[in-house]
Amino acid sequence: MRYLTSLVLLFSSLLSMRGELIPVEDFSHGAAFTGMTISPDGKTVAYVQSIKGDQKILMRDLDTGKIMGIEIPNTGVPWVEQHTKLDWLNSTRLLFSLYPNGFSAMDKDGKHYEGLTGRDRYAIRKDSYFNTPSTIYNFYDEKDGTVLMNEYDQAYSVDGVGENQWYAISHPHVLKVNARTGGFERVLKNPGNIEYWQEDLDFLKQHMPAK
Repeated sequence: MRYLTSLVLLFSSLLSMRGELIPVEDFSHGAAFTGMTISPDGKTVAYVQSIKGDQKILMRDLDTGKIMGIEIPNTGVPWVEQHTKLDWLNSTRLLFSLYPNGFSAMDKDGKHYEGLTGRDRYAIRKDSYFNTPSTIYNFYDEKDGTVLMNEYDQAYSVDGVGENQWYAISHPHVLKVNARTGGFERVLKNPGNIEYWQEDLDFLKQHMPAK
């Protein structure tokens, strides 16, 4: 124990003498790489890189090892790490969420970017704002990439007092979204007493995207 203590003190002294104390930021920042997910054909891995506040989505080709950084249009709102989600819609198109309550999609080469719900949709289209924090089912269709999402009504203040209060959302509807065109359809409206939805085979067959 004494030997170990002496080594620790010696190491600390050497660091102090050389001015190489480890910055406290190194212990408090998030992971450099998050959300790794592989495409259905097993050829591409998508993930988020976050280094010193610079965030981007990366695509790595597993055959060649080539890595491509994807530039995401700026909506004026910083990414929220705990809300970042990545999922492949098919082998060539990626579904992702970088902010609370919204999703976007793009091809694996970064082209055909589409804001589907939430801030990204409104920033690009100025037509609708859908509050969609999560998905229900991904059809993995190769044509467009169709997905079912939980759609919540606009959040309301729990205590009804002003802004900057805690908000609650509950009783979702079911939204069907075409991730290529941004087209959408509310396929189920919540009657007011459903806390969550679980798909079954009959429902999926009914809403299966056209081939």
